[in-house]
Amino acid sequence: MSGSTERADSMLTYKLRGHDSGSTSYGYYPEDGPYFGTVVSDAATGDLISRTLAPNDRHGVYLGHMVGKIADMIVNGELSDHGMIAWG
Repeated sequence: MSGSTERADSMLTYKLRGHDSGSTSYGYYPEDGPYFGTVVSDAATGDLISRTLAPNDRHGVYLGHMVGKIADMIVNGELSDHGMIAWG
């Protein structure tokens, strides 16, 4: 089909909810939907402090991708206010 684009099998969007010297908090939205979960990580190391699964993330797959992304951003010193993660 002309003009078609490949699509990732899964994706999430995320938004920074808070950041201070002790922790960084993000909301993650599986498939860019209305339901979200939260991830709070140590602001210095990226280690997970707490998490709340999104109602539509029954197996924690989206959560796992979000935790990894936060750790990468913290280690690289490049926190973003929002973004998207896609995998397939």
